[in-house]
Amino acid sequence: MAIQRRACAPPTRYRIFPNMNCEIFVNCGEHFTNARCGDPLRRLPLASVLGPRTGAYDHATSARSDWFLLQLTPLGVRDLLGCPLAALVGADHDLAAVAPSAAALAEQIAAAPDFAARLRLVEDWAMARLDPASTGSRPGILSQAHAAMLARPALSVGAIAARLDIGARQLRSIVRDEFGMSPKSLLGHARFEHAWSTLFRTGSINQASALFADQAHLTRAFQRYGQLTPNQYRRLKASGDPIRNGVDRSIADRLGIALD
Repeated sequence: MAIQRRACAPPTRYRIFPNMNCEIFVNCGEHFTNARCGDPLRRLPLASVLGPRTGAYDHATSARSDWFLLQLTPLGVRDLLGCPLAALVGADHDLAAVAPSAAALAEQIAAAPDFAARLRLVEDWAMARLDPASTGSRPGILSQAHAAMLARPALSVGAIAARLDIGARQLRSIVRDEFGMSPKSLLGHARFEHAWSTLFRTGSINQASALFADQAHLTRAFQRYGQLTPNQYRRLKASGDPIRNGVDRSIADRLGIALD
């Protein structure tokens, strides 16, 4: 799936929450990011692979924003990049370094006359490499498992395995090999994503804590994954932060909320 945005805006720096997404990011504007909060930012190359993040990180845009991204399932990572998702966790990667066959693609993107042409080049490159025959393979099962965990993060590992008609031991093996973490850890990330998105939509801490033992447990999850409390997050969102899964540092400064 391609997501696109073109805009000119004042330079802004954001704190982005952990996520289990993997994306091919085409940066024709001025975007900067880093894997660890507070470290110096570095400019993203023309074509990057943004790996899943298990910790919060910083992202900044300069005055010119011109980009699009291709969101990848675990199966898509195997097909397009030829590696497991676990090899990409925790950092950004140059697309040509991960997939040497894409080196020519970056050159074509740079030479493309406009935004639509760049998007079409990447979509055509991706569609030519997707393998429908692999949907029943081990990575294909992982994609199903990943979708089930994101949709129902309150389920146990055994219940998810039963839904997929595989054994719990097999599910643990697949998730560890492909994600580099246990199913329990992956479910923890999914529960946090459900919590912050619920809090964003409703403003209700009670509703956001539905998948946790109590509000104290929810607060610990926010502090672990987002480095702030649910109340701080709610205050930031009420103040107009435009990024759903991140925190605008300038707003935090005005509210006196320390994020580092």
